[in-house]
Amino acid sequence: MRRVGKVGAEVRPTILIIDERKNLRMLYDHELGEEGYRVVLAENRHEALKVVRNECPDLVILDGSILVKEGRTALEEIRSFCNKTIIVANDVDPNSCKMILSSFSLDDCLVKSSDLSHLKKKISDLLLGTP
Repeated sequence: MRRVGKVGAEVRPTILIIDERKNLRMLYDHELGEEGYRVVLAENRHEALKVVRNECPDLVILDGSILVKEGRTALEEIRSFCNKTIIVANDVDPNSCKMILSSFSLDDCLVKSSDLSHLKKKISDLLLGTP
């Protein structure tokens, strides 16, 4: 997972987590940090835009409720600064994820769970190309 930058310094993949719920942001921060990722947190679209204006994360995990509230605006604004992989984490069933994927230009949609093993696997697959 570790990458080396131009001057030999370690470069960890950066993941931006956008979620309104602090407890979920903290959970993702801890769990993904333990996996070796650099995690940046944002509570809403506006905080996320501040992040992507300054740096382009390798992956964005967007709370599905923000997508529902703000529609394409959140996605378009983030992608205008940084066109990276976006996963939507949704609180509902897999069928709703299918609808979200077909309605928006997203890379994946996952149902939220306290067990982050599926999310970690998806991140690894997307960032590192592991099967």
